[in-house]
Amino acid sequence: MTPASAWYDAGASVTVTATAQPGWLFLGFSGASTSTVSPILLVMDAPATVVAHFAPLPTVHSPDPADGAVSVPVTVALDWEGENVDAFDLYFWKADEGRPDEPTTSGLTASTYAIPANLDYRTTYGWQVVAANAWAVTTGSQWSFATMAQAEEENVYHEDFLTTEPEWIWVHARPAFTEPTSGTRPGALTITATNNEDNFGFWQSPDAAVSAEGTPEIEAGTLYRARYWISSGVADKAQVPAIRLRTQDVFLTQANYVQIESQGTASLSPTTTAAPYDLYFEGGQVIGGSNYLAFELINFQGADAADGDIALELAEVKSMALADLPGAKRLATYDFAGDDPQGWVSSGADEFEWFFEPTTGVVNNRLVLTADNNSTHTFGYFLSPEIAVSEAARLVRATFIVGSDEPDRKRTPGMRLRVNQTDREQFAAVRVDSTGPDGNSPALGIDVVYTAYLVTPANDGLGLVLGFDMMSFEPQDSPNASLTLDSAIVEEFQIPLLP
Repeated sequence: MTPASAWYDAGASVTVTATAQPGWLFLGFSGASTSTVSPILLVMDAPATVVAHFAPLPTVHSPDPADGAVSVPVTVALDWEGENVDAFDLYFWKADEGRPDEPTTSGLTASTYAIPANLDYRTTYGWQVVAANAWAVTTGSQWSFATMAQAEEENVYHEDFLTTEPEWIWVHARPAFTEPTSGTRPGALTITATNNEDNFGFWQSPDAAVSAEGTPEIEAGTLYRARYWISSGVADKAQVPAIRLRTQDVFLTQANYVQIESQGTASLSPTTTAAPYDLYFEGGQVIGGSNYLAFELINFQGADAADGDIALELAEVKSMALADLPGAKRLATYDFAGDDPQGWVSSGADEFEWFFEPTTGVVNNRLVLTADNNSTHTFGYFLSPEIAVSEAARLVRATFIVGSDEPDRKRTPGMRLRVNQTDREQFAAVRVDSTGPDGNSPALGIDVVYTAYLVTPANDGLGLVLGFDMMSFEPQDSPNASLTLDSAIVEEFQIPLLP
């Protein structure tokens, strides 16, 4: 307010001006004047005191989805930030219809609004927030976003096991493990454990169960979803044997899998009523060959039922173009610049005394695992810091770029790239071995991109941890080679709408 306090001659006229700073509103004067208009003119016939009063303007900013965003999911909540606000009114409209005269909703006290119905695909929408407090109303900018394209799904495979002779075959994994009991019944394949210490076996689909139309191979640029409908006769979910859902190329070069364990609250373990479990994976990461599905029982936990059973009642595969995935939200990025491990820590497999631990380090902006003169019993890993995910169910994708100093990619040590839930109820992994006629392992001068997908359930504070494992178990693996993790990115998506 000007002028400052001073003495004036009697009868002098003084102009008093109150100027509001940005974000504030001038309300009026008190004292020698009660005007609500500035400036005022005072005639000095006696000492006078004038006080200017101001109030904060309501503000609205930081829209989510961001202004101009594209590929926004059709199920969306609008969020924004505001200060000095008592209530918000929100206007929402299709861009080609124009802003409505009346608000879509009014009197909101929180800076969020969930659109109550799914939006149309590939459509541009506009929205605007009006913020009010006791003194003023602020009309925010008009924002817009465009929704995602609808995924064009393709039915790749379907098996309901209603025939008396299913095409799936039973496989007892390795002689080192005890074989569980396999069985069939109309509408299901079954596996029953024979102990809870070293049981491992699986049902395997025909070789080309996962393939592109007209070819025996999976297709690049495609996201596949293998859905398994699974039940169990074990009454206590905490005692259901571990289940692994896997897809693998016939050369055993690369496997993508999800493992469900009855850890924590065992909330993901199956019950007597079949429920769907999803395995997502990308096409084009395996060079040549066709892919099959596997349904596996792994009973190694003493707390699990020694005679626990699981049943596969339906298996199907659908696909969609990767480009049709809804917009991604970045959760974490690791590039190890300046040889900073960014919170990743290394460990060996201490619980397995027969394994050799690789040497570890951070060199040339990469995490490094190096086999210690052994190719058949080397196991060690790096683990990332915990990564928070949304409380709503989401599809999480971890992208790993991996290299090696081994010149021959048929001798590169085996590896596993993991996305683990911190409650240990499930994890997704990519397992890569230097087998097959072409191989998909990294090599000297050949870095390879791998992706692992995990569907996270609706949760309250769930976290994820990434794993970068050296698993050198094959005689052809180089006994002294290194694997390097060049970078890792974690993103989440709205779960694609593939019925």
